[in-house]
Amino acid sequence: MQFNIRHLFCALEIRKHANLSEAARHVHLTQSALTQSIRKLEKSIGVPLFKRATTGMFVT
Repeated sequence: MQFNIRHLFCALEIRKHANLSEAARHVHLTQSALTQSIRKLEKSIGVPLFKRATTGMFVT
């Protein structure tokens, strides 16, 4: 599976906001669509990009 520039943009927004709902609002996606986008990106490169926590998402 290949990723595209949109997946990278989504990852950058999550990094910027450290909050999935806030990042989703900025990229005009639902939280579930943003989560799927990040999972596709992580699967395509073979490593997790974010540590998921109740307080937000943080770059690994």
